[in-house]
Amino acid sequence: MKRQQVLVFIGMLVIGFAYTNCGQAGNIELKSIPVSENLAANVDTPVVQEPPVREILMNCQNALANNKLMVLQQKVTFDDSRVETQKQKICEFSSDENRITDSGNLSMRNEYMQSRYEQNRKLNLPQGAVICDIQMKNDLQSFQYDDVFFFSFNGYLLATNNSLAIDERLMPESRKLTENQFTSLFRYDWTKLRGAYFENKAHDYCAGASEGLSRCSWPISQEQGEIKFSFASPLLIAMSAGRASNNQVFSFAITGDNDPESDCYHEKLEFAMTVKYYIPSSPGGSP
Repeated sequence: MKRQQVLVFIGMLVIGFAYTNCGQAGNIELKSIPVSENLAANVDTPVVQEPPVREILMNCQNALANNKLMVLQQKVTFDDSRVETQKQKICEFSSDENRITDSGNLSMRNEYMQSRYEQNRKLNLPQGAVICDIQMKNDLQSFQYDDVFFFSFNGYLLATNNSLAIDERLMPESRKLTENQFTSLFRYDWTKLRGAYFENKAHDYCAGASEGLSRCSWPISQEQGEIKFSFASPLLIAMSAGRASNNQVFSFAITGDNDPESDCYHEKLEFAMTVKYYIPSSPGGSP
């Protein structure tokens, strides 16, 4: 397999907090959602109140100016799903179309997301740390997966190759990033996504792309190619603000429809992360 250089940059924080605009690009409830039901239709986007991103950005600038900005270097690896499970058949399907498995999966159905395998990786931040910026890069082989992936940070979707499902099944949350800028985020929730239709076509979602906050690319399912992500710092701060420093988590989920031999498989993803952060002098305060 030809090795290619994959550079993944997450959180491109620039001093002064101007950032480059990039190009376009749960709780388990054992309840099946009908495929035809559009959970996001005719619902106003709620504005979620979290610590303001602008305030955190200013604190990060002050921390930098006062030599209080700290750095964590950490490798985050989503192992090859066959290697991690030590199984050839990774997806666990229900044997009964009327029963959901204990892990929340459905029975096999072609071209529908029926089963998934999830991996979660925590950042090793000290107590009280507030994230300012995350950068990620590494040398990787080109990437392949089958069928649909969901890449998340603290439960918020960063990227997926099935935008049809999130538009149909998930409700967007509006977040204020700066004085005049908002973005919509989606929370990953398998109990709402399972049973949704997918196609082996480019139905890609990259968080913040419509506001120029991100750029993503990856191959279509079952094809070999590079996977790249780039997210601006305010977007990741919005996802991390108000969450305990020992519970900052990146997640990767991979789904399957009806082929146990190949579904829920992805090759290894390994990210060398550089996390910039400060520790406030008092809870919720400045450095």
